[in-house]
Amino acid sequence: MTIFIDADTVNDLTSFSGLKLVVASWLERTDLSDRIPDFVRLAEARFRRELVMPDMETQIAVTPAATVTLPADFDSIRAFGIPGYDAFIQRSPADFYALPNQPNGDPTLGQPTEFAIVAGKFAFWPVPDIAYSALLTYRACLPSLSLSMQSNWLLAKHPDAYLFGCLLQAEFHGWNDGRLPLIKSALDEILSEINVSGTRKRYGSGPLVMKSAVNERIGLR
Repeated sequence: MTIFIDADTVNDLTSFSGLKLVVASWLERTDLSDRIPDFVRLAEARFRRELVMPDMETQIAVTPAATVTLPADFDSIRAFGIPGYDAFIQRSPADFYALPNQPNGDPTLGQPTEFAIVAGKFAFWPVPDIAYSALLTYRACLPSLSLSMQSNWLLAKHPDAYLFGCLLQAEFHGWNDGRLPLIKSALDEILSEINVSGTRKRYGSGPLVMKSAVNERIGLR
């Protein structure tokens, strides 16, 4: 199924304020202005669960310590390690805390090679003996639209996802008629197409080559 959005709507679907106007227009309701931001938040909650796109990825420098707080927008890891060396090995918390300490019980010191995510923090083993500079590539949570955040990568590239995501939430709120299955089907297709485009953008159309079972080396991407 192909979804068509008229040119006037496209002109408005470039900002949070414009999105609210378009949603209100499509709903043909004047009494839901206070609810439309809720529809946006709920649509974004689904987007965060389903979308896996290169646009979500960001890269930052991290100085390992015994523990380091996760970035505020952290969702999941793509790559993590010290440039020029093998990537850090990620352990479960149970396996991480089973790693050996010094005979006297003090933490093992050295260049970190392994880590775990525990209670919202990275924990490293060995505990760094000097200052190291690691590179973290991670998927960031989709930034929420608001009056102070008028756009993000998803609205800029895929405004139809926001429009139909909001309309679906409006259906569940009470704008409820025979169009609900159509809107849900349209949104499902849009999100699927976005993920397919993300896979194509990351890997291209050529075949993937299986890598041997060793850690990849970390470098600038």
